[in-house]
Amino acid sequence: MTRKTITPKSSTPKTITPKQSARRTAALPWSLSRLVAWLPLVAVLFMAGCVDEDSPTMYAMCGEEHEDVEIKRLVNGNLVIVANYREEGFNSATLISDMFLGIALNGIDFSDLASYKISFDKSTGAYSLGNDKAKVGFTLFFETDFEKHAAGDFIPYNIFKHETFVKNVKVSVGSDLKVSGSYDPGPLYGLVKGDVKFSAPLNVKLKIDALRVAIKINSVQTYGGSWPFNKDDKLTMHMGTTSMSLDHFTQQLQDGGLGIDYSGSRYVSQFFGIEQDFSDAVFYIVRKDQGWSFEGTYLTEMTKWGTTLYAKGFVSNVAQDNTAYYCDADLTTHIGTAWHALDLTDGYFEFADGTRFTYGLSAY
Repeated sequence: MTRKTITPKSSTPKTITPKQSARRTAALPWSLSRLVAWLPLVAVLFMAGCVDEDSPTMYAMCGEEHEDVEIKRLVNGNLVIVANYREEGFNSATLISDMFLGIALNGIDFSDLASYKISFDKSTGAYSLGNDKAKVGFTLFFETDFEKHAAGDFIPYNIFKHETFVKNVKVSVGSDLKVSGSYDPGPLYGLVKGDVKFSAPLNVKLKIDALRVAIKINSVQTYGGSWPFNKDDKLTMHMGTTSMSLDHFTQQLQDGGLGIDYSGSRYVSQFFGIEQDFSDAVFYIVRKDQGWSFEGTYLTEMTKWGTTLYAKGFVSNVAQDNTAYYCDADLTTHIGTAWHALDLTDGYFEFADGTRFTYGLSAY
């Protein structure tokens, strides 16, 4: 048996950012479904890699000793967890961003909503918006006083029903094939900006005043593992923002990025034996010419081997992810950092003393 003592180095906590030499450019949006499709093979290689079980290398860290294969399983487990976390976070963020960027810029075309699953609770103003990839909760508010409603009140009408804005709609097609329509004002007709447009047989399209409506994301969703080997895993994802006008919401998406707080999220992996809680997890999503960019940092507390470890990480769909591990909650005793390749074909873990091992699709 080879015994190797790794002495964690004390260090001043600092933000982990991608190494410039490792930074890669990807066409946006990066196909996360394609990206995480590699992970079952990654997991198999981690479980069945070239480790001499008769003479394992032992690492002493945080006052305990662990075989090298166990440390690699820890790193791979974190890789799978972060990949799931990023996948669901990205899908949820792009779902609501696409929806409301389109509403603010182009209006609501009520014939385009069939592909979404939308539910609304008029007693709280809470929505659930979903598609085949994700689900997210949010609430809409009056940004300014509106009739009997004060600024800050939740909007008690479903904006995804055209009757909220125009009711008793009648659409007709003239001999010149020109479509016209008539209607009576609905409860939120005063928020309509510009003309109401109609198309046959009975479709309505209109724009709402983005300065007078505010949105707040407040979502808690639960997801299972993505593959057969971790189907019993459970990700509870929290998403939140402050309340802001739709105009400000879209400006952030187009400029510096909309910040979404994922703090409070939790991942429990039965397969890898890891429980992981995320805090200080703010991610920014911004619309680029090629698609969506999504990246941010997080702190996490994880339980493995009956021991609590701490980490902070950087997650991105356009740059190299990494996770730095520590023995203490103050992040002063650095164990090492895992550098995950963007496409997950490889990666390496580097201990604080410079000792390094590789992992990924190549045998270790």
